[in-house]
Amino acid sequence: MAKFSWPDWLPTAPEAPPPPVDADRIEGLANRFISASQDALHTAPDALFGKSGADAVEAAPVVTAQLSGLRDATLDLARDEPERQALADRLERYHSIALDHIVRHVAGQRPGLARQTIAQRQALTLREAGLEHNEDFLPGLAEAHASAAQSLAQLDGMPEEPAMRAARSAIWRSAIDQRLADGQGERALSLFERAKDNLVPADQRALEVLLRAARTNAAADAWIAREQAKPGDPLIVRAQADNDLSPAEKATTQAKIEARDSATESARVATVKGLDDRLGAATRGLATQPAAYRPGTLAALANAYDDAGESNKADSARRMALQEGFLLPFARSGAATQQRLIDSLPEDEDRAAAEAIQRRQAEAFAQDPFTAGTALYPDVGPPAPINDLSDRIAQARTIAAYRGIPVAPFTTNELATLRRKLVDGTPQERDALTAQLDALPEDMKAALTPVSAMSDATDRPPHEGDQIAQLPPVTIFGRPPPIVTPRPPLTPLEELPEGSAGGPNAGKAFSRGTRDEYPEGTPCTYCKKPTTKEAPGPDQLQLDHVKPRKDGGNNSEPNRVPACRTCNLEKGGRDPKRWYDWREVY
Repeated sequence: MAKFSWPDWLPTAPEAPPPPVDADRIEGLANRFISASQDALHTAPDALFGKSGADAVEAAPVVTAQLSGLRDATLDLARDEPERQALADRLERYHSIALDHIVRHVAGQRPGLARQTIAQRQALTLREAGLEHNEDFLPGLAEAHASAAQSLAQLDGMPEEPAMRAARSAIWRSAIDQRLADGQGERALSLFERAKDNLVPADQRALEVLLRAARTNAAADAWIAREQAKPGDPLIVRAQADNDLSPAEKATTQAKIEARDSATESARVATVKGLDDRLGAATRGLATQPAAYRPGTLAALANAYDDAGESNKADSARRMALQEGFLLPFARSGAATQQRLIDSLPEDEDRAAAEAIQRRQAEAFAQDPFTAGTALYPDVGPPAPINDLSDRIAQARTIAAYRGIPVAPFTTNELATLRRKLVDGTPQERDALTAQLDALPEDMKAALTPVSAMSDATDRPPHEGDQIAQLPPVTIFGRPPPIVTPRPPLTPLEELPEGSAGGPNAGKAFSRGTRDEYPEGTPCTYCKKPTTKEAPGPDQLQLDHVKPRKDGGNNSEPNRVPACRTCNLEKGGRDPKRWYDWREVY
């Protein structure tokens, strides 16, 4: 069956007319576009008309594109072509007005942009003048700065030549200012002489005081450099007497000399203090750890004292260095041997140094006998493991033989740990520790006291067999332990008599019976302790030559002072100042 086709000549039904345009809807869409445009141009935080200069010029294309996109998006909301056409007519009017405002705003900002660009270039040029170390580039920077000033004057309709002259001057002034700020007064003055014809009066006035101060400073430096190589009075005295210096130059020169001398002296004092610390450490090491002492240390310290201008301390260190061959084996000797050696020495510096070693060792052994012994004697140390009790006992016996004092086979720290275990440990720990202490030889057990006295602070009763490693002051191995007492402070050096030297009695001893002139209990001149005329002892009254006999001290009354045997022996053949310096080290 054939398909029927409607003949062209037959009339067709007319198309239905489009619905009428909704004017209210068109108006609402247009208002939304206008509101968004106002935000982008006026009220938003980053609105275009709130920007200026480069920011406005750079933002204009972005805002233009945003408004065009907003217009197109609004047109896409039309429901049919008649509504789109009606909406397009409305939007185009507002869109054209907005674009015109953008163009006019950008045109108004372009001079500002130009000024901003020129100002940035000028700031960079001024900064470069301050940073530039090669001053041959400064004329080129000055011309570049002048060119920027010329462009700015053209924009503002101002005379070009004064602006360019001021710009050149600003470059030279910036360079001079920076050199003055960097403390390069000589370069600043040289640069000013080169640039002064290019400086405008205002810049010359601004630099006047600064350059005057730089000239004064340079004159002071030149005076010091010239005069310090010449012999004569101290620089500060010569500066005060030099009438060729102006008052300002003289004051600056004196201040520089004082500051330099103060810095030098501070550094010297710090150096000497460091040497004192090193000397103290060296002498302590020689006394208590001679195996670790490096021969030549004292000689090196003596040379360092000489370099620091401390001749007295250098002499003292040098004398000790000369005694190294005696002091090192002396330090490793037993206590009895040391005492025999000391008794055989004359009352001089060798004896004083040996007594200082003896005193340091006594202090070390009073604090921790086992640690001191294993550090001091090569045939004893280092400490055997604490669980190797047989070797520990052998070491303790050897130390005790050297020192003639009771020595437990434990260090002070180990004894403290044992004490805590005996007091706070579990029953099993206490039993094990008690068994370990019971294994000690009977003579070493005598050096241990019961722990019951230490148990009062605990809540448990003393455990049977508790022991505490604490050495009592009892005689073991034939000699009591040494009693170390702190040395009393000495009379200030300035309060001591000056003494006397020379004359026919130089180097002579005091006559017999002179000591009888002093009553019993006369205080020692040095330590102020009462003396006694009884049998020899540390407080026995003796007479001391203030100025030593070997230095020409005589036996006249001004050179005679009462002294206890301890101070007299320790002072030996030193004068008081050298003795006091030596005593600070030991």
